[in-house]
Amino acid sequence: MYAAKKMITLQQYTRGWRNKLRLWKWIFQGAIAKKGLLNFPAPIDISFSFDRKQEAIITLVRSEDLDVLMEVLGYKRYKLPWNLSPKIIVDLGANIGISVLCFATQYSNAKIFAYEPNPLIFQRLIAHLRGFPQVQVFQEAVGSTEGSRHLYINRDSHLSSSLYLRHGTQEEYFVKTVSFEQVLERTGGFVDILKFDIEGGEREIFQSPEFVLQKVGCYVGELHGDLIGGAEVSNIIDTLTRIGYRVTTQPLGTQRFMLYALKAQ
Repeated sequence: MYAAKKMITLQQYTRGWRNKLRLWKWIFQGAIAKKGLLNFPAPIDISFSFDRKQEAIITLVRSEDLDVLMEVLGYKRYKLPWNLSPKIIVDLGANIGISVLCFATQYSNAKIFAYEPNPLIFQRLIAHLRGFPQVQVFQEAVGSTEGSRHLYINRDSHLSSSLYLRHGTQEEYFVKTVSFEQVLERTGGFVDILKFDIEGGEREIFQSPEFVLQKVGCYVGELHGDLIGGAEVSNIIDTLTRIGYRVTTQPLGTQRFMLYALKAQ
């Protein structure tokens, strides 16, 4: 049984809030690691908003939730270097919904399609998105074809579920899959922003025909060179550049990169 929840409010305008978040991450994760736990003794609600618009609330339950919170809110991995007014956003690898809520509160007029196949966290995603009717959620993995495939999940880390078998303790679940072209069809044929963090599955997305890739205005996401290989990362960057995108990357360690790609007008 959990104790009472704690509530912490993050305002983007608070001076030094990123350092405070980093401190919370260090304190909370350090404390529960000493006890050998994966979960917090009590859930912690984090409220935040962008541009003083609609407030979002995320409930932190697992230690790794702080990693996602730090990645999205602290390091602002999905903050785009361009001033956009998107109407359609797709989030591939929505996890528990932190990135989705950032998009929903920052771009309040956009319709959002969120995909997360992991059955162990899907209900948390649904719960976090209540109150945001502009978001549609799909318990599906996105790859090259429609059907069903194994999803490999490490119970100790819900951040690393993948369609590809990895080292470590893995559990297998059959999940529904849809093709990237089907994702685009659901949106009406064009996506203004496509965010992806799908643990190697990006290889199948960017192997789509070039005319399909060009149906996205802006790509932002993580390239997993440790899973798909450095040559494949280079191929993705080269392909997007060749078909008319302005591409920038940001290293995340030695083999992973954040990709930001904007289609030229």
